[in-house]
This record gives sequence, structure tokens and C-alpha cells, in this order.
Amino acid sequence: MLVKRKREIISLGMDEIRPAEFTGPHISPKEFKQMLDDGDEVVVLDARNDYETRVGMFDGAVELDIASFREFPEAIGDLPDEYRSKTVVMYCTGGIRCEKASAVMLKAGFDDVRQLEGGILGYFEECGGTHWNGDCFVFDQRVALDHQLEETEIVMCFKCREPLSADEQESEQYVIGQHCPYCYGA
Repeated sequence: MLVKRKREIISLGMDEIRPAEFTGPHISPKEFKQMLDDGDEVVVLDARNDYETRVGMFDGAVELDIASFREFPEAIGDLPDEYRSKTVVMYCTGGIRCEKASAVMLKAGFDDVRQLEGGILGYFEECGGTHWNGDCFVFDQRVALDHQLEETEIVMCFKCREPLSADEQESEQYVIGQHCPYCYGA
């Protein structure tokens, strides 16, 4: 086994953000589901990268269209001003990125930022797939899980590492081990 020591688990590049000292409060998956069931006026914010959001998202979630978590602080600056005074419930795969992301948003002047405890995977475990569309990208050999936490048919392109749906795998631009619709011709 290889163990690497890193300065940051999830790299943000902002030393002043210390989740152990300051972060947004957590809400349980059941509380979050109830908010969605009731149609509460909240901003649901996806804190993940664009290749992850293409695989699946919560109903009505705001997507930041970021390629890397380091882009998060700049991306929230582009959100509509009215979000600053609303309740924002953010989520990521397992909750780790939201520890930092919620602190960044609070520091940037958002009034009420909460994070989904356990992230998407915790939600699937407690609430199933209600209010979710698609699958959940994971950072291991499984690539993506469905709402029952079962591995899906999604694969990663060998060349560009983009996740590919079953439909994308049928594309003429997808050749196993060579290229996919995202990197074909690049």
C-alpha cells in the first residue's frame, strides 16, 4: 500500500479556510428531503465539478460549472446577489468538500449556508433516490453509483478521464483505450 502525505485533502488554495474552526451547519438527509418534499424556498447548490454534475444532480440544483474545486471561490461570486440572503443547502459526493465550501460562502457574505450531512451518498443511504436525477460519480474504480449504492454502467475514458454514460459509449467517437466524444480529435 502506498500512503502519501498531503497538505490539503481537498485542495482549495485558501489557507485561511479551516473547517475544523469554522464551517456551515449540517442538515441531515431526512431534513433535506423534507425541505424538498415541502417545496421550501432554498437554493440547492451542487459543489462538485462539472464532470460529476453531468452524471447526476438533485432536482433544481444550481450547477457552478467548475472543472476543479479550486474554481469554487470565484464561481460563487458569479451567483445571483439574491442568493446571499436565502438559505443555501449545498451538497457534494460525501460531504468533505462542503466543509470547506460552506466556510468559503459564509466568509464571502452568504447569510445562511448549510451542508448536507454525508453528502449524496449519505442521502442515498437514508432517503434513496427521491429528488435525484441520474447517478453519483465516485472517485474509485466503480466510477458511479445509483441511488441504491450499486455500481452503474458508467465508465471513464482512458485518455481524458471523463465519465461516459452507456449512450456515450455507443458513440462512434468512443474507442476503448483511445478516445471518447469529449477528447476525440484533441
